[in-house]
Amino acid sequence: MARGAALSYNLTTQTGLTQTEQYEGSAEGWLLLPLGGAASLDLRGNVGVSSFDTATVQPKATTSGSVQTSTMGRGVAIVGLRLQTGAFAVYFGGGAGLQVEDYRTVTVMTGRREVISDQNPVTVRGEAHVKGQWNAIPDILSLRLRADLSYLQITRDDRRVAVGAGTSTAYFATQREQTELILRGFLDVDALRFFGFLPSLHGGLNYVQLGSDGSTAPVIGVGIRREAL
Repeated sequence: MARGAALSYNLTTQTGLTQTEQYEGSAEGWLLLPLGGAASLDLRGNVGVSSFDTATVQPKATTSGSVQTSTMGRGVAIVGLRLQTGAFAVYFGGGAGLQVEDYRTVTVMTGRREVISDQNPVTVRGEAHVKGQWNAIPDILSLRLRADLSYLQITRDDRRVAVGAGTSTAYFATQREQTELILRGFLDVDALRFFGFLPSLHGGLNYVQLGSDGSTAPVIGVGIRREAL
């Protein structure tokens, strides 16, 4: 199964007002091992690539702005439990893996001075997933719910203020904790299935928290799917 996404969100942080453009793609494979009855052990492997482009503007401070780019490759192993009976199916899963980041930033100081940074940290990433499906009208209409929680570390500017003979502000690239929560509801039109594919309407919320700063955005759209859970 392959998936792609494009997101945009704003955060007001201690280093200024930031706007982040996030792009990602992933591929996933899984193995089902029957446990008896309606339960199955679900083993999954997920690989993906993400890109975070963050522009920061703070015209009244020692910097006039910066552009930070993080390109991440990841691999995650997930263990889950799938329960399916009649018209209902539920999945619970969680796992962890490694993430490799290529971080680059250009900070423009007052007086047209540029500070360029390049780092390549390797960190641990954690994920948890809950999915549910109800075939409301068999072969005509299905409803699905999905919640995806990700915990990762990302390199971003951190402001340090020194107070002595005078007050000065410096910016350092440090590892910061980021949590992403994706909530989705889907309406699948099974009656319009063609070659195994069917149209789907979806809506929900995206929540991103970077350190103590958070942003929430509503999402609505249409798509085509082939595999539900």
